Amino acid sequence: MFLWRLYQNSLPTFTWLASRGLSGIITCPWGCADHEDLNHIFCICPFAKHVFAYISAFSPTFSSQASCFSFSSIPDTISALLQRMGSSIQHNRHCLSTQYTAAALYFIWQARNNKVHGQPFHSPRVIAINSIFQHTPKHFSSSENWDSISLLGCLNPFVSWNPPPQHWLKINFDGAVRQNTAAIGALICNSEGQLLAAQGRSLSTQAVQPAELQAALLALELAKPWISKIQGIWLEGDSKLIIDQLQSALHWPESNSTDELRDPLNALFSFPYCKISHVYRQANEAAHYITSSSFVSNICWDNTMSLPTDFCAILLKNCFLCT
Repeated sequence: MFLWRLYQNSLPTFTWLASRGLSGIITCPWGCADHEDLNHIFCICPFAKHVFAYISAFSPTFSSQASCFSFSSIPDTISALLQRMGSSIQHNRHCLSTQYTAAALYFIWQARNNKVHGQPFHSPRVIAINSIFQHTPKHFSSSENWDSISLLGCLNPFVSWNPPPQHWLKINFDGAVRQNTAAIGALICNSEGQLLAAQGRSLSTQAVQPAELQAALLALELAKPWISKIQGIWLEGDSKLIIDQLQSALHWPESNSTDELRDPLNALFSFPYCKISHVYRQANEAAHYITSSSFVSNICWDNTMSLPTDFCAILLKNCFLCT
């Protein structure tokens, strides 16, 4: 029904309302100087362009069928975009590009309406994630209701990943021991849930707590390049003992600091602001994935690389909270 109304130019954009004497506002609610019509909302506006840019980045991870047409060159008119969608369906009725696009158009319109009426709205990144999820849920089978669970997770930060404030970075860490070896992993994300870097490696220790402490140090080492570029750092892990030790040493460094904690504390004090928190394993899935993978081989990833599909699914689930 939405696509039919879009095709018929019957959506109440500001230009549509002004032509009928129902509104004196004609400019884009996202702050653009252009008049708001269908072409602007869905094809020209930076908000829409960002949505399709994210879909372009995410969609190849989930299916080769998503490459029916390029999201990096969206037409400037809605009629041309709809024609492209129709041609793709005729060529391949299972083309995911068209399905992602249809979902994205609807969610862009939802976000626009929420913006106009002063309601919370999703960012282009979350809209892209949701558009993909509508048609590729099999990749999220480990958590079939991840979208609703994640939204409820805002009320319980212990069981779902929560993004840091703007201009902060969040680093999650994990350590594990198997038989005669250990592994550690850490990753760093921004306020949109975007992965910046991830590292993991094996250790010779057979004790869990030293491994977790080494993982925390790895996480802080990973964040050092951003010391002068951000307002704060948020360190998070699922080892309550290590988190409690770090929190105590941070607040009372003279009485609680030990040789083992000196390096992590020095790293934390390098940032203008810092926060340390404990979460359950459910909220630390990405770090746990990196750690488990590091038993096989060392890891050094960034957001320019092609990453494992199941790891991307964890990141996308986390991103859903980042509005």
